[in-house]
Amino acid sequence: MTKIFSPWTLEEVDNLNARQALQCLHPYTCGKCQKTLVACFSGWQCPDFGCDYKQNWAHEKDVTGETLRDMEEKI
Repeated sequence: MTKIFSPWTLEEVDNLNARQALQCLHPYTCGKCQKTLVACFSGWQCPDFGCDYKQNWAHEKDVTGETLRDMEEKI
């Protein structure tokens, strides 16, 4: 799978956060505390204020919204 690195556009951030909300897919998670990551322009961030974990990539299909479109077709 191709990885897309941040910074991401507003549309890409929206695609990633919408993908994180899908209950049928395993979300991107923190490498330290395993919480579900939140997409920001600069990359993924852990929502735990005490955790400094960040990740600067996501799979291309998730960034472009292809994953979301695929899931909509299955519904």
